[in-house]
Amino acid sequence: FSSYIEQVLPHLLKHCESAEEGVRNMVAECLGALITMHPETIVPALTNLGAGGSGEAEGLMRWTIASSLKYCMTGRAPHAILMEHMENFLEMLNDEDLQVRHAALSMCNAAVHHQPSLIISFLDAKIIPVLYETVRLKQERVVDLGPFKQKVDDGLPLRKTALACINTVLDTLPDQMDVGAFMPFLETGLGDKEDVQMLCHQILIKICGYAPGAVLSSLDSLVDPLEKTVTKKVKEGQVGTEVDRANELIRSGLRAVLAISAIDDSAGISRKFWDFVDRIQKREKLAAMVGAIKAEGN
Repeated sequence: FSSYIEQVLPHLLKHCESAEEGVRNMVAECLGALITMHPETIVPALTNLGAGGSGEAEGLMRWTIASSLKYCMTGRAPHAILMEHMENFLEMLNDEDLQVRHAALSMCNAAVHHQPSLIISFLDAKIIPVLYETVRLKQERVVDLGPFKQKVDDGLPLRKTALACINTVLDTLPDQMDVGAFMPFLETGLGDKEDVQMLCHQILIKICGYAPGAVLSSLDSLVDPLEKTVTKKVKEGQVGTEVDRANELIRSGLRAVLAISAIDDSAGISRKFWDFVDRIQKREKLAAMVGAIKAEGN
């Protein structure tokens, strides 16, 4: 394909700035494949295109570049040349454009999952601090829909992707993460929107097995958001899938509670937590859910 690159590349780059996300995504997939085939041509070109510029077109270009890197991570990523340029690419984690930052977070998640040896040297200084900061990123705006107004949180997709990346780090490179330093951010996530809470429950369960001491040292601060989740009442008027979703959130929180209860250090688990567990057992619905979860495990 090398003889056609000079003909094909200008057309691909032209559409990197397309207003249509579907078009940009298709271009990103093509560029991702070309990175693995002809890295010495494509990677420097993308580095140059991603540098500078704060306009809308430049933001769309950087989004496409980050997405193309995400796609290349799932294949035979050319480590040598990517290492030379990765520091520049990771600057997109701090981009002014939230969509670019979201794409860069997805790129990092793919890299940690598929190419950990490529990304490991950048985790401590460049990536993990941004992940922690993003867990607390909220950028709300009010959208006027005519008869009513709706509040939109543009930071929510970034928080979810940052937590997904943290979850992946715990799977593939757990020694690179200071779990104790992460616990205050986990506490914040446990009180966030439903999708974020469920991601945090998964992470908390994982940490209970990997670093139980970190959980025990922060346990009192985790009880309140967990209790708020598992005792949340289904609102009147909720039906069908809404009720199922509300109950699944409660079950997710209860799984985290059971994981903490299973830590092999009864003396180290705080009184506040055991009082919380007692309150759960006294609620018929919650006690039944706990029993069902335990039965699933057996």
